[in-house]
Amino acid sequence: MNTILEYNVDPNEFINDSEFLKSYIDDEIAACKGKGDYLGMGEWYAARSRYLAQDEFEQAFAAQITLWASASPRPLMPRSVNDLMEILGEFKPAQAALAFVRAYLLSIHTPGHEPPAGIERLTFQLQGPLRELFQLSESSVRLRQLTAAAATKMAGTFGLFKNAVDSFCATDISVPNAAREASIRVVKIGNSELKRYLLPTELPYIFSFKDSLLGPTFRDFCSACEKRQIQQVLNLAMKLREATTGLRDDRQSTLWMLIAARN
Repeated sequence: MNTILEYNVDPNEFINDSEFLKSYIDDEIAACKGKGDYLGMGEWYAARSRYLAQDEFEQAFAAQITLWASASPRPLMPRSVNDLMEILGEFKPAQAALAFVRAYLLSIHTPGHEPPAGIERLTFQLQGPLRELFQLSESSVRLRQLTAAAATKMAGTFGLFKNAVDSFCATDISVPNAAREASIRVVKIGNSELKRYLLPTELPYIFSFKDSLLGPTFRDFCSACEKRQIQQVLNLAMKLREATTGLRDDRQSTLWMLIAARN
């Protein structure tokens, strides 16, 4: 899974200038911090972790989890997973588990970084919410493989929702019921599968699809297309465009970039 960096620049253009990329990422982290965007800060820490040596990587990994698990900003970031363990009680268990798996997915599972020291302790501490959220029983997945299995399941769900959105965007509106059926699939997967894997600050981003794009105006638009009411189609298309202006805004979320921003 790409990090937020790949949606903003092509790292291959700077393959021999990792210091430029680190500086670019640090500027983005500072900008997010200035706006109070802790989701974005975590995303950029995930991007930075791919350019860090193993000894520096652990601090970035712990920062991601802290930023995504916190209900409010902390004055100091933990410098290691062991430091993170000391403050784990400050977070809601389910939110900490989600933040842990997302950080694992972006920083370890995909790029192949070695897990930092202490990660087995963190998995042990969060095994209850991890098994409940990701529906991974003790009989099916051992503790040692639990976080990797959860990350695989999270990535698969993101891919499933992305495919549903892509199918919706490629729908031929002249085919009766096609767009309506495609939109129902987006909402169904979003509500039944994707929602439980979203960080709280992502919910309004991703579910703006349902509220802005797949609401009453869209249903009227589908109906007008099926009935070949050309003027009504044009009128409703303009209304849809106005209603979805915000969906085209840049948001500091890899999931948003993966699913919505390019469509």
